[in-house]
Amino acid sequence: MYVVGQGVVNIQETADLFGVNRTTIWRNMRKLEQSGLIQTQHTASGVIVERTGEWMEEVRKERVSARKPQRKKAVGPGRGHVALVDSDYSCTGFESEGDVPADVAPSPAASPLFASTDHVAFSPNSPSAGVAGAVKSHDASGKRHGAMYKNHSIQDIPQLVYKAHGGANVTWGVAAKVLQMGEDASVITEPASCTLANSLRLPKKISTSYIRKVAAWIREWVDLSVYLRWLGITVYKRNRAGENPCLCPLHDDRHPSFYANRDKGIWYCHACNLSGDAPEMVRQLHDLRFGDATRKVLRDVQVQLLKGKMGVLMGRAEEALLAWRELGSRKRGKRDSQRNCAGGQNHSVAESQEKAKVQVYAQAQRKSKARTQAKVHEKVSTELLQRQRAAQARKYADDLALSANARQYLHERGLKWETVDAYGIGWDKTMDRVVFPNRDGRTGQVVGFTYRALEATATNRYWNTPNDGLYQKGAILFGLHEAVERAKEQGRLYVSEGIFDALLLTQEMGVAAVAMQGTHLTEAQVELLVEVIWNGVEVVLVPDNDEAGEKGLRVSKRLLAKRGVKYVVWRMSEEFGDVGECLGTNKR
Repeated sequence: MYVVGQGVVNIQETADLFGVNRTTIWRNMRKLEQSGLIQTQHTASGVIVERTGEWMEEVRKERVSARKPQRKKAVGPGRGHVALVDSDYSCTGFESEGDVPADVAPSPAASPLFASTDHVAFSPNSPSAGVAGAVKSHDASGKRHGAMYKNHSIQDIPQLVYKAHGGANVTWGVAAKVLQMGEDASVITEPASCTLANSLRLPKKISTSYIRKVAAWIREWVDLSVYLRWLGITVYKRNRAGENPCLCPLHDDRHPSFYANRDKGIWYCHACNLSGDAPEMVRQLHDLRFGDATRKVLRDVQVQLLKGKMGVLMGRAEEALLAWRELGSRKRGKRDSQRNCAGGQNHSVAESQEKAKVQVYAQAQRKSKARTQAKVHEKVSTELLQRQRAAQARKYADDLALSANARQYLHERGLKWETVDAYGIGWDKTMDRVVFPNRDGRTGQVVGFTYRALEATATNRYWNTPNDGLYQKGAILFGLHEAVERAKEQGRLYVSEGIFDALLLTQEMGVAAVAMQGTHLTEAQVELLVEVIWNGVEVVLVPDNDEAGEKGLRVSKRLLAKRGVKYVVWRMSEEFGDVGECLGTNKR
């Protein structure tokens, strides 16, 4: 009655004036219009209502009245916000999309559950209430719609997201986070990824063992290279070893000395001598405890999933979700077993133990199958990598003839061409560096390379092949394969720090010499010595005359004594820095 003859009517202002829901006013107006009693015209400012004919008696027949809406509390998009929801409005059809006025779209003051599909508004109890407004998550062909929130205000988006997926896989909290991200609210991820994002949270109190299991899940399912980019770290393309070179954020890194292995979910910095996974990187960057760092990684992954960035996962969201739920089920199974022992559950202890055994057996079968597949894959990958490294070594050796600077550098360091040829020393034209092939002490196969810059003032004089399944720098002794027979004949093996020291010892003194390429021996290198040269060979340690050499000497002596290997120390005059300088001076 009020809206007739008022000129341009704003539905929201009228609803506020009478204290009713604007859907009620709109419903009654539609009834009058369908009965031919009034005529409406929609404009940008509101609705123009004109009466037609003798309508007072018709109104009595229609019994048009504003019903008092029943209201209930519903959790709103923000924390602590409560929206009043009309649970009593009915279904009304529209002729066309143009018949839906812009100011009839829901707002926080009205019902956030207002929705239309095929231009029909549904009540909460309607069977079709699972699809919200113009929000259609998928059409018949499974493709997304671009305009997902047409005619809806930004405050209604969490409820629309919730209803668009039927409320099954998206919670209010997940939907509300779309607003908190400050991004385009039309970004809606798949239901499985929404469920996964909503599940990636940990309680305040949690055991250390469970934190480790969560970290293992992160290493398996979170793409390390994508997450490092999320942290602001410069990540380059994958190299031949299957790793991503990066600029280490833990030190002033200008040339990539930091490598991320996305398949294993771990990283290693050759300069910092640190390694770890994604939580460990967060712990190093923000000085957090490991548990807090793990929580931050989960929050970051959750935000990326909500933004639709599925690349942060190594596999499908359904598989990652299944693995996460399995992680939680194991924890709940242990807690249920404890409650059963205390008599707090209806199931017997025997049933719980039997179920636990079945789960353990199934898990063992899955792990066994995964290990078998991993071994086959690793074997094939290792064989291909060995062939590739052997071909690289031959190419480096052939290319040495193309670089006069590299040949001049080797000559100035005192090496003869017989020595260069015997050890297969080459040149890499891409980096313009001299290349020393590292061979396996047992088989003699090339497993990696050491690259030496030609300029003495270079920032990174030495660069090694990144550690992988074939090459581990700490487990290789340069020149061991070439020195094995001579060491057994002479009963001595000289161990120096640098490659040039070992080459000059062999060339000038005719002894068996190897280089540990560091300041001290490692446990893996000592085990290699014991395995290859037996215990009858005496080890002669040749340290450099500096503080690092003295510290490394103590470590090497301790490790050799621990394995029962005989050793002596050969010291040079204090005027020489290393054995290479000593031999070069005496030669001149």
